[in-house]
Amino acid sequence: MRDKVHSETGVTMMELLVSMTVLGILLALAIPNFEGLWSSYVKSNAFRELQADVRRMRAETLMAGTRGVMTIDLDGSGYAFGFDELPYASPPAIDRTVFRTKLPNQIALSSSQDLYFDSKGLVIDSSGSVTSLNMDLDFRGNTYASATIYATGAFDLN
Repeated sequence: MRDKVHSETGVTMMELLVSMTVLGILLALAIPNFEGLWSSYVKSNAFRELQADVRRMRAETLMAGTRGVMTIDLDGSGYAFGFDELPYASPPAIDRTVFRTKLPNQIALSSSQDLYFDSKGLVIDSSGSVTSLNMDLDFRGNTYASATIYATGAFDLN
């Protein structure tokens, strides 16, 4: 009779512990990098969303043929866009809200004044003169992006 040789396959406890230790070390190294990647993603996404919204504001203003107004929340956590319809308020104010955007946590928007578009889509100041406007985006209290919105609605990252 032949003896059957049984080969045992599997993982020893020592091999399992070594692989778990290596995995733990790799995770400990990766987690701080992941947080940096995530904050970078959040910041760039907030900037792209603001840029797209400014384009939309100008387009909505042109389609409506009236004055458009973007107001920033007092804490900078979001903004609203709407129309200042005839008779125009002084300073411009939203009579009818078109949309509202809430920024991600820890992101804040600031500007020296609200953003106004005239009925032709040009950026104007509160007196109606054509101008440009600077806006800052902050992450955790530090400015990470400054942008200029020119009279034609062009958006330039500084």
